[in-house]
Amino acid sequence: DADLGLLHALGGELRLEPSRRGATFSVILSRAPDDSASDAARQRRGRVLVIDDEPAVLATIKRILEREHDVVVVADPREALRVLEADGASYDVVLCDISMPHLTGEELFEKVAATQPAVAGRFLFVSGCAVRASPSFLQRIDGARLDKPFAAQKLLGLVRWHVRAGSSSASSLSP
Repeated sequence: DADLGLLHALGGELRLEPSRRGATFSVILSRAPDDSASDAARQRRGRVLVIDDEPAVLATIKRILEREHDVVVVADPREALRVLEADGASYDVVLCDISMPHLTGEELFEKVAATQPAVAGRFLFVSGCAVRASPSFLQRIDGARLDKPFAAQKLLGLVRWHVRAGSSSASSLSP
């Protein structure tokens, strides 16, 4: 199930073709966009912090974003809090899972919002399961949330928009 989510996140699909002797499974991946024709080549490189406790998700998001942006990945939200406390203002976007051990995305966000409201406004939440978040928090972040599995192009588009918008108005999410 997680592998299919990663496949879909990369814009791929799994096809089943039955035959008399069994079945053939095909993995279809879309071609990478031509950089010369892309607006990305003319865009400013953003700095993105990705916080997720799943190594496969971290690797996938990094792979999707690293051609256009400088990406830092952190698997432990407690370490991410230290990174944000030390240098949070240098990140254009903070992609954060909601359900993590030790410190949920909601708890991490609230801690950052208390001391760095401008940085808190750069959070985008990525989650496949938000059961550990309060209903009021989920409603508050509705416009700043990307549900797993997501399409690679959707993730790229959101990050591009936040980088282009700049740190002053990167998100409608308020602390």
